[in-house]
Amino acid sequence: MRTIKMSIIGLGGRGSWWLSELLNMEDVEITAVCDKHEDRMENGRRMCAEKYGHEVFGSVNWRDVTRLDDGAEAIMITTYWNDHVKVAIDAMKHGKYA
Repeated sequence: MRTIKMSIIGLGGRGSWWLSELLNMEDVEITAVCDKHEDRMENGRRMCAEKYGHEVFGSVNWRDVTRLDDGAEAIMITTYWNDHVKVAIDAMKHGKYA
């Protein structure tokens, strides 16, 4: 089974739910988490550390994640609608599915 490496940007209610679902998938590895609220981002990092036994990259700036060279193929974007498009375009410009 092939493992898909991916990141998640936006860790509000929907994003946190998706992160917990992705962490339960055996063929998905989360490499980075991001939210503009530091407490949400740190909670996402904690969730990943509990699953993987090590820290993942975390940032409050989505550009840090879209431009990160961490092997991620895709980024799940669960931001507010007014930010979603610019994040998706930047992710795709940097070779990641959005």
